[in-house]
Amino acid sequence: MAILTRFNARRDRSIVWWTYVLACEGDVLYVGISPDPMKRFRDHQLGRSRFSRIRKPRELLACLPVGSHRDASHQERWLKGQSRQGKLLWASMVRQSPFWISLLERHGGEAFLARPLSHQGQTSRSPSPP
Repeated sequence: MAILTRFNARRDRSIVWWTYVLACEGDVLYVGISPDPMKRFRDHQLGRSRFSRIRKPRELLACLPVGSHRDASHQERWLKGQSRQGKLLWASMVRQSPFWISLLERHGGEAFLARPLSHQGQTSRSPSPP
């Protein structure tokens, strides 16, 4: 079995990369990419990145499978260029999708939802199925 390095993961076309948004202490939003957003969220919680040592993540607001590392990097760059409101809108749209609802059911939601998502004065624990 080959050891999967960061470089290999970036080049391996069979690996699906995800874009994710974290809500962190100080009311800061963090945007990142990972082939395993749940593991990456746990790593952030444990302070395994420079950013998350300073601003502890409270919640994985949303994550979306994008495809290749290149595609995820492009979406990450686009999302980082959005305003806070734009990032919250993106997260809100992802959380209303059937994909997100199935992710909640599969992982038991509480693993990455610590508090309600605030968007334009509204709060929503999780979207209700259509």
